[in-house]
Amino acid sequence: MTRYPKKGKGHGWTAVELKGIAADWRGDTLSDGEGLSGEVRVGASGDVAIRWKYAFRWEGKVVWYQAGTWPTVSLQQVRERRDAARLQVRDGVNPNTKKLSDRIEVNRQSEAIIAADAEKRVADRTVCDMFDVWIRAKRSPQRLQREMQPLCD
Repeated sequence: MTRYPKKGKGHGWTAVELKGIAADWRGDTLSDGEGLSGEVRVGASGDVAIRWKYAFRWEGKVVWYQAGTWPTVSLQQVRERRDAARLQVRDGVNPNTKKLSDRIEVNRQSEAIIAADAEKRVADRTVCDMFDVWIRAKRSPQRLQREMQPLCD
């Protein structure tokens, strides 16, 4: 069942109205207008959440852009994400593809930072550290401690 705000079809939901949604609305669709709709979900603890998505046409098909889940993401942020997605569609960019490419870029940057840190740690390693690693691979922990004590002091 599709539900509309108290003001009626064509008007947006308010945060107060969303807080008043009962758990028995589970599975219902909320229409916020301008292509934005939300699915009412209820957690195991009875907490109500709304998963908002924006519908747009891409290559002749209806495609959904996930705009966020209320109350984790505010209704204002959900609408801002919808508006940004609408602008991307207008400019010929699929917002889902853009979101994926942004994630890939963030992962690449993180991997570069981790690799640089690992290189720095290897470069900062002392002869004693490398010897310690070699000994651990060849000796028992007790023997290692006896042999390494004079070398590392």
